Amino acid sequence: MVLDPNTNELVTFLAQRNVMDGILYEPRLYTQLFDFTDPDQVRPLASDDAVFRNGEQYPVRITHLVAAIRDTGVVQTRDPRFVQRFGVRLRAHDTYYMNDEFCLLPLFHNTVTSAAEVVSRSVSSWTFAHPTYMGARDGFEVKLALEYGVSAQFEESIRVWVTFHGVGAISRRPKQLTGYKDFVPADGTAIRAIPIEFYRNDGTEPLEVTGITVHVQAADGLVGADPSGNIRRVKLSVRQSGNGTNQRWTATPTSEPGNLVPASLWGLTTGRCVVHELPENDNYPGWLWYPNEGLTVEVMPNPNVDRAVYVGLVGHICVK
Repeated sequence: MVLDPNTNELVTFLAQRNVMDGILYEPRLYTQLFDFTDPDQVRPLASDDAVFRNGEQYPVRITHLVAAIRDTGVVQTRDPRFVQRFGVRLRAHDTYYMNDEFCLLPLFHNTVTSAAEVVSRSVSSWTFAHPTYMGARDGFEVKLALEYGVSAQFEESIRVWVTFHGVGAISRRPKQLTGYKDFVPADGTAIRAIPIEFYRNDGTEPLEVTGITVHVQAADGLVGADPSGNIRRVKLSVRQSGNGTNQRWTATPTSEPGNLVPASLWGLTTGRCVVHELPENDNYPGWLWYPNEGLTVEVMPNPNVDRAVYVGLVGHICVK
């Protein structure tokens, strides 16, 4: 039986929604560090098989590619502008995006993400494509670590703030959940957690969480010299406890404890990383990964470049 053209369009539309739309959404960040500081390191480097892959039971939609130089605290290697000296290519099912050549990361950057100069060095913010819902008594588990510890000689402590923005699902009143963690020399680069009480939904209605902002204050003891913090110094991961999937929003190689992702790579809306927005397909952004689907990221530095670069893919999970 041949369907009426209008009926055929409706069936196609509903089939697309069945595949691509969910009833719940959560952010996802897949990230790996590509380290070329060892002069004997093989070039190019390919990502680990399990990193850029959907290891969950629901589809994941990938919408952005992000990249930033790792800040090691060493003056000779911390300059973020060296991201211009790395080429990247993405391979899935023997098909390359967008080219089988290594394209320099500046050629990927197609999104305006610059913050105001007064806060640009210390802030990353990300407005989600879809809100994340929090039920009553739900909370966010936020874990943090520094790329390099607080210097006992020059610094006293560093405070890191993490804020979730949203609105009440019924009242539509604005809501902000804010917490912080102070790092002292004794913490080093160990993983620390912000108390979940900061992020508990104690209201009488669910919350629609629409975005996240991370801010790093300048180290106490150095404020007089420079009041700006350094967002590149912090790594973090987030997990919603209660409703939702109860999974970490981040995925990294097993060698990265805690699945922590640099705060600079959370800056899709405002931040200090290269941000590439993937093109739309049938009015839906980016790529759809079914369970166990993914790709391989390959990175090649220019000759004599001995830096380490983070590359990530960002999107959201669609929970049916």
